[in-house]
Amino acid sequence: NCIKCTVNNCSVCNALDVKNCLECKEGLFLYNNQCVNQCPSSTYISTTGKKCKDCKLNCAQCTSDNDCLRCNSGFVLQDNYCVEKCNEGYYQENGVCYPCKNNKCRICSNKNFESCTVCKSVFFLKDGICVENCGNYYFPTNFYNVQQCSKCKESCKVCTDSSTCETCDDNKVLFNSSCVDSCPVGFISIGRKCSKCSDNNCSICSNDLQVCILCSNDFVLKEGKCVRDCGYGYFKSSDRRCVPCDDRNCKDCSKTSKSECIECKEKFVLFNGKCIDTCPIGWIENAYSVCVKCTQDSCNICSLE
Repeated sequence: NCIKCTVNNCSVCNALDVKNCLECKEGLFLYNNQCVNQCPSSTYISTTGKKCKDCKLNCAQCTSDNDCLRCNSGFVLQDNYCVEKCNEGYYQENGVCYPCKNNKCRICSNKNFESCTVCKSVFFLKDGICVENCGNYYFPTNFYNVQQCSKCKESCKVCTDSSTCETCDDNKVLFNSSCVDSCPVGFISIGRKCSKCSDNNCSICSNDLQVCILCSNDFVLKEGKCVRDCGYGYFKSSDRRCVPCDDRNCKDCSKTSKSECIECKEKFVLFNGKCIDTCPIGWIENAYSVCVKCTQDSCNICSLE
């Protein structure tokens, strides 16, 4: 005997269970043992065209088990799966996750998908771009676990942090970790870095820092060193340099002329600003090794008595 299927509009049912529909009448679709006019949301029409099959979990609209078009509220579509949020390296637009245009991005900007806001671990964020090396004028930092390139201080070409510069622009010199137009007094630029002269009273020195060229105020330059007084055998010039007296036998020369001696070295006598071996005829050496004229003009040899 033929038994009628109990499900409305069912054309084929299970012979052992007439309540279990296997196929609906033409134009209808089988879903949850019911024949319906159209497949409900979160389902799709099977390849046979007669059954409604469930989409993947949390998928609101799909064309097959592998092709989700739209997710349920609270979920976004990424690579045909509905997830709570886009994975790293993706951005969200209208409920769909798209790969960042830059494959070095961990997170990219929603306003500019080619611009990164966070880079992958081996890269640093520099002006919206992920780079392996920050390069000149920047230094690497980790700010709230975001690796990025921060700018060095003004005119600094290479730095280790925001306050420590190592190399300046070509038109600047490095002084105390900052870039300046020129080295201050007492320093000299060597390789565009200000190095201190070895003599604390020196204003300008040689490249080896040991020989002073110009001393600071209240000091005079003597044989590459800064001294307060030139001492014996030297004359203080107008540019504050100690110049040897002209006469090599002179112990001390006049403060107004290096050619005028005022005191001679031992075994020499002073005569008319010069140092000689003995006083000439008509002159006699006094206790200060100075030639004084005999009191009588016609006297060739006289005594001090």
